Amino acid sequence: MKKISLIFIIIITLLLNAFMVGCGEDETDVDTLYEGEADVESLYKELVGTYDLFKSEGSEEGVKLVVEPPKIAGTMTLSADQKIIQKLQVLEVSGFSTGSFEIFPNEEVMLIDFETADFETVDIISRATYTWDGEILTMTINDGTQVVTHFWHKVNNSVIDLQPPELESEPEPPPPSATFVSANPPSGSTVPTNASLILTFDNAPTDVAVSAGFFAGSGKTLLVSGPFPPGPLALTVTWAGGSVTLIYIVIVPDVEPPVVTGGTLKDGDKDVDADFLNNDGIIEITFNEEVAGNIALQTEGGDDVGWLGWVGGNKAKLELVKGKDIHNKITYVIKCKVADAAGNEAEISITFVTR
Repeated sequence: MKKISLIFIIIITLLLNAFMVGCGEDETDVDTLYEGEADVESLYKELVGTYDLFKSEGSEEGVKLVVEPPKIAGTMTLSADQKIIQKLQVLEVSGFSTGSFEIFPNEEVMLIDFETADFETVDIISRATYTWDGEILTMTINDGTQVVTHFWHKVNNSVIDLQPPELESEPEPPPPSATFVSANPPSGSTVPTNASLILTFDNAPTDVAVSAGFFAGSGKTLLVSGPFPPGPLALTVTWAGGSVTLIYIVIVPDVEPPVVTGGTLKDGDKDVDADFLNNDGIIEITFNEEVAGNIALQTEGGDDVGWLGWVGGNKAKLELVKGKDIHNKITYVIKCKVADAAGNEAEISITFVTR
C-alpha cells in the first residue's frame, strides 16, 4: 500500500509540475518576492536552458520509491525572463504546464506560479527547495508527511519552444456494411428512358458506382436516374462490401397527347340530320391510342343534353337516353377530356349544327 501511495504522489506532483505545497489563504505575489542581490542575476543566467527529467524519488513514513525512465519522462525549460515550461509523463499519464519562477539563492528556495496544469486553469504558488551543481538541478517538496524529489539534467543552455502534447484521438470505427433492401420500381419492371429508380439499404452505402445513369442521395436511400438506353437493361450497383444487379425493360417515354383519328362527327359540321343521330343512338370519337376520361353532349349554352357518355379502349362514346332526342336547327357541342397511359392529356371540343 505504501508503494502504491508513493507512485500516486509522484504522478500527482508531476502533473502539478512537481512543486505544489498548497494554495491556502496566504497567497504570494511571485513578481515581488525578491528584489535580489548581485549573484541572483548570474544564477538566473546560469539556470537558463533545457533539462531532462531522469529520476524521481519519493518517501512516506520511511518507505522509499524511485521511478526512472522509461516509466518517467519529462522536459523543462527555464528562460531568462523567468518563465518555466514543463512537459511530463509518468507511465501513460501526460501533463503540460507553463508559469513563472523566482529563486532565493541564500535559502535554496524556488517559488513557481503555475498558470495551467492538464487543461485546468489554476492559480497556485508552489514552493520547492533546490540544489544546483552546474549540471543537475534537484527540486524537493516536503509537506510534512511525504517527500518527493525530482532530478533534472541540463542538456543545453538554449531554450526550446515546447508545444502542448497532441492528444491521440481514437480512430473512427469503420461504417457498418450496407445490405440492399429494395428497389422502386422493382427489378423486372418496364421503365422509360428518363426513369428515376429509388434504391433502399439497411445502412448507408459507401463508394457507390452504377453501370448506367447517375446516382445521388445520402443515408440509406439512393436515387439512380436516367437517361437509360432503350431496350433490356441490366443495372449493376456496387458499393463497399456488396453489389446488386437489377433488370429492366427501358422504353422511350410517351410525351405526345392522344390524337382524334375519326368519329361520327367533325368539328364544324352543319346540316347534320338529327333524326339519323336519334335513330342510330350512338355518337363516337376514335383516338390513335387507348385512353381514359369523360365525354358529354351539351347545348351551345353549356347545358347537358342528357346522353350517357363513356370512354374505353381507343373510343369515347355518347349514347341516346330515351326522351333526350336532339332537335333540328340547334347548335350542339361535344366536350371530351381524355389521357393516355403516360398521362398525356387532350381536350376535344366538337361543335355541330342540326338542320
